[in-house]
Amino acid sequence: LADQMITITAKDIDITWPTASKASGTYGDKWSDIVKYSGGSAVLNGTNVDGTFAIKNASDVPDVSEHYQFVFKSTDGKYTVESPAYGAELRKKALTITAASASKRYDGTALTKNEYTANGLVNNDTIDSVTVTGTVTNVADTATNNTASNAVIKHGDAVKTANYDITYVPGTLTITKATLTIKAKDKTITYGEEPANDGVTYTGLANGEDGATVVTGLTYEYNYQQFGNVGEYVITPKGA
Repeated sequence: LADQMITITAKDIDITWPTASKASGTYGDKWSDIVKYSGGSAVLNGTNVDGTFAIKNASDVPDVSEHYQFVFKSTDGKYTVESPAYGAELRKKALTITAASASKRYDGTALTKNEYTANGLVNNDTIDSVTVTGTVTNVADTATNNTASNAVIKHGDAVKTANYDITYVPGTLTITKATLTIKAKDKTITYGEEPANDGVTYTGLANGEDGATVVTGLTYEYNYQQFGNVGEYVITPKGA
């Protein structure tokens, strides 16, 4: 008699997957907190198969676009079966990025502040980059917005920006007035002459600026009148 080859194939296990009573959460939650479930059974040849149902990767924090799965593992170790993927309602995490504010006294140079603060990051995510734009030079430009935008958020090398609902809050860049002292120069005249002056000196000009350009409408006030007595009198620059 010739030998015969007999092939035995494993019979598929019939699984009824658990029912999820909850499948919603916010980015930063683990699958174990997002999905709550009950029930589930496994049957082979009409006989219940002992085992456990669990959420696949239950301790993971999913992206808002991900789906979840169940896993059945038989007690005897013969069967490990994964369910189809199921949708969950995953909300983006609120994140506020605030551009820094800054101020300085006028010195003729631009004020910038490329800094920001962030409130709402989860899952040990970090901000890889943020664009902060804003510049102000003159007092007339005060209350200029310092604006943050284009944040890139990462977890390790993985980009996680899409998991956040980002609100950008502007900062304020302010230039305050500098102190400028204008002093009349001493002037000597001869008795009988009209009041006169030799101009002024400026203390506090910034960035090499010229006093005659910065200050306009300068006039002079004297407490001396022509033909006044010989003595010392005050010259007061006004109108700057």
